[in-house]
Amino acid sequence: MTTAAILRRVSTSLVTNPDGAGVLAGAVLMAAHFERFAEVADPPPEFHRPRGNDVAYPLGNVPLGNVPLGNVLLVCAPGCDSVTVGENLAAALAAGNRVAVSLPGVPDQLMRLLFELLYGCFAMERFCVLTEACGWTISGADLSIVVLTPSRAYLNERPWITQAQSPGLLTSSTDLLRFYGAAQGD
Repeated sequence: MTTAAILRRVSTSLVTNPDGAGVLAGAVLMAAHFERFAEVADPPPEFHRPRGNDVAYPLGNVPLGNVPLGNVLLVCAPGCDSVTVGENLAAALAAGNRVAVSLPGVPDQLMRLLFELLYGCFAMERFCVLTEACGWTISGADLSIVVLTPSRAYLNERPWITQAQSPGLLTSSTDLLRFYGAAQGD
């Protein structure tokens, strides 16, 4: 199953499975994020130039000329709402990354639903939630750490989003995909 198909499946499941009115409202917003990133995930293979080389090669499944960062640790600071976390998680997955999520506490009902859906769709090496049971660790030589706060996202200590992030305020899909990927020629 392609990443786009998985993101669409998660989007549909979010709005058909939630319990309670508060969770449903958040689930609808989060589903919209997963659906919009499904639209740009898994584009047809194209030829791109590798960094520092003049020979073209097919990368395939690389949105907007980006190469995935690789392993992304999404560290969510206290106060991050579930919908913002879901938007960033959808973007990181759509960009082709392997993603591990670290939350500051117990996930709320909406995050638990999202994690359950993602565990049902992605292999453990593509998505996981760091917990005490797994030792709070993630491995990978190409590890990129993203710290997500209620108002900013930082990639390896480089500030990126400067406007306030809030549910219902969409960050550009293109900007988020570029954030979670390394543009060719960088």
